[in-house]
Amino acid sequence: MPPTGLRTMHRPFLAVLALALLAALPAPASATPLQIEFAAQLRDIRSDNSVGFRAGDSHLLDAIVNTTDGGIPPDDTIVTATNLATGITRGLSRQFDLSNEFVRRRDFGTQPISPWRITASSGGDSVSAVTGDLTGAPAIPLVRNVRIVGGGLTPTLLWDLPASVPGGIDRVRVGYFDDFTNERLLFDGDKLFEDLAPDATSFTFPAGLLEEDVAYVFRIILEQVEDPGQPQVRNRATTFVNFATGIVGGVGEVFLPTIGASGTFNFDIDVLGDRQISIDPFVATGYEYQIGAGDPNFASVLLPFVGDGSYLVSFFDGSTLIEEMLTANAEFFFPAGGVDRFTVTGIETSALLDPGDPTAFATTLRFVANGSFTGTMTPLTTFVAVPAPATAWLLAPLGLAAWRRLGAGRS
Repeated sequence: MPPTGLRTMHRPFLAVLALALLAALPAPASATPLQIEFAAQLRDIRSDNSVGFRAGDSHLLDAIVNTTDGGIPPDDTIVTATNLATGITRGLSRQFDLSNEFVRRRDFGTQPISPWRITASSGGDSVSAVTGDLTGAPAIPLVRNVRIVGGGLTPTLLWDLPASVPGGIDRVRVGYFDDFTNERLLFDGDKLFEDLAPDATSFTFPAGLLEEDVAYVFRIILEQVEDPGQPQVRNRATTFVNFATGIVGGVGEVFLPTIGASGTFNFDIDVLGDRQISIDPFVATGYEYQIGAGDPNFASVLLPFVGDGSYLVSFFDGSTLIEEMLTANAEFFFPAGGVDRFTVTGIETSALLDPGDPTAFATTLRFVANGSFTGTMTPLTTFVAVPAPATAWLLAPLGLAAWRRLGAGRS
């Protein structure tokens, strides 16, 4: 057995040695606390779109979570929402990789609309915020008659607001995407949106934002907030429309379509009998035109000069199929009473219908009576092997729709 004196000195020596070793080790990185910058539940209505967003009337739980120094929350961050009235808890999903937005979207009417407590946790850190109440939130109608004036890179986007919205509109916002990559693009100042007055019905894109020969998706958002001057959105409706730079040339206002996953062009336009309107798609070798339920029939069609300027129009007069050769820029009138659908073919594949060309296929229509045009314009496409980059345009919109379906969906 060692002498007693040695035993009494052994423990202090080991303690000092351990402290010295610990001091020599690198200090562990301290986790930066989380903060919730935005927590809301909202009624979120979206039109069909080509950028992968879920359409329809949704209940959305939404949280923006950052670290207190403004960084992206760690990968292990978990965000949940607990309804204060029912006690049920639901998980929110990170919106995009390396994103600070967490969401949960379900059909409106299937979830409690009383306040929720949203909690973000990472490691031993946890922070919470409470949403507002959605009781009485109205369904905000989408904007209508979306159209563009002035081609090139500084077009003006115009729309009509709903005639009536219970509680009114607190804010109008405009945003835009690259339609090929689905990337949300920024305005000056690194802003995702331009905020407009509640009664705004137009927005002109400033120089330096849009580029030549690029297809875009514009979105027009109507919002109600929980309290005036507060950022928490309670209710919103978003309309998406598709546009390519350079497509408007000398035809005045061109009404823009919404393009869904199927590639069909969908319109929502007020029309007057005997008044012409112009609508514009992207590329194709032909198109099928059809009115929506309750719309007035087509009275006439006028087609632009593309390729050789000759087309075949097909329609039914009663049970009889009629086929007529048309010449560009010459208005063709359908039989008395009009038709509810017709097809135009004969666009040469060699024309390619470059969206950057001011003479792209802007179709001018006349209707037999006043009303709305909520119909569709469905492209007929043909694959032609051509050198890039024309191939990308030739495959649109069906090719681009297939590309989008291969990518990750959005909430």
